[in-house]
Formats: sequence, structure tokens, C-alpha cells
Amino acid sequence: MRSVLLLPSVLVLLVSCAAPVQVTAPSGPWHYTDEVPGCRRFIGDRGEKAQTTIVLEDAFRLSLISKLPVGSVPSPQCWYERPDGSVLLQAGDFCRSPHWVTFVRANGDWQVATVEDPFMSCHPRARS
Repeated sequence: MRSVLLLPSVLVLLVSCAAPVQVTAPSGPWHYTDEVPGCRRFIGDRGEKAQTTIVLEDAFRLSLISKLPVGSVPSPQCWYERPDGSVLLQAGDFCRSPHWVTFVRANGDWQVATVEDPFMSCHPRARS
């Protein structure tokens, strides 16, 4: 009797594990990536991605950078898609006052929404 009850439970578990995972498509001319050298991954307080690391198509990247003053975008340049569909550029060293620019799509065109120069200081981990 016990094996008869376990069999349906095991089948349900196997079917749910075999179901394809739904992956959302990028909302712009970029693709998702797990890692970009020199860039950080941002994880939310519940373990989900707070921002998704993206790689922009070259023409789109150049069109966004052209909206900023010449020479104002230091390296590395890290790009993220936010949950609201906006794009964040984090330029410069994350631990030494990075330059953050948020782009939003409005009326079919991408525009600069905010520019921030936050003070950041990263401390090395204590050695044990």
C-alpha cells in the first residue's frame, strides 16, 4: 500500500523537475550573461538577481554613450538591466567612486534618466 501512494508522488516530482524553465527575453538590444570581467553581480536580499548583467550590441552601446559628455565614461563599463526595464551603466572602479548612469526608454528613444556619482569605499576582508 505504501509503494502505491509513493509512486504518484514520485511521478509528480519527476514531471515538475523535467518542465522547462521559463527565461524572459531581454527587453532591448542586448543579451544576458552571468559574468563580465571586472563587473560585479548584484543579488537582492532574497537571493534573486537585483539587476541582470547584460552585454549591449555595439551600435546600441555607442548610441547610449554618445548621450554623455565626451570622456566622462571611465573603464570598466558594466551594464545591467533593472527589473523595470531600464539600463544601468556603472562606469569606473566600483570601490573608488563609480559613475552610475540610468537610461530609460521614452517615446521610442533611450534617454539619460539619472546620473549619480556615489561615494563608495570597499574594505578588504579580514584575514583569518
